[in-house]
Amino acid sequence: MTFLFLSDDATTAGDSAGWDDLGTAKAVLQKHRIEKLLVVDGDKHIKGLITVKDIQKAIKYPNAAKDDLGRLRVAAGIGATGDYLERAAELVRVRVDCLVIDTAHGHSTRVIDAVREIKRRYPERNSSQATLLRLREPTN
Repeated sequence: MTFLFLSDDATTAGDSAGWDDLGTAKAVLQKHRIEKLLVVDGDKHIKGLITVKDIQKAIKYPNAAKDDLGRLRVAAGIGATGDYLERAAELVRVRVDCLVIDTAHGHSTRVIDAVREIKRRYPERNSSQATLLRLREPTN
């Protein structure tokens, strides 16, 4: 296990001034002419990091899909056969927000069964099926 100790003069933001108030974070970054701002709790444990690029992207993409903590939502596609249940379990373990059953034939019984099984095992996760259409045959 690695520990990181902050010096008393390190520029940080309290965890209450994190993603909720990017204006304050931007002002601190500009005042101290730094590009990264550590978000720490009362015990000086690092809880996050705000960068200039984070602020720029928050301004550029104000409607990005984010969770309650301000993190971008993540979806992952899996197939409907083979080890798809193991893949789904691993993705749920790492806290993916949405599982998508990726298929070229949405009416397939396997796909319908896979969607039902995923929804039964992980009701707290969004899950859906994505039908991919090939608009034209590839050319050589």
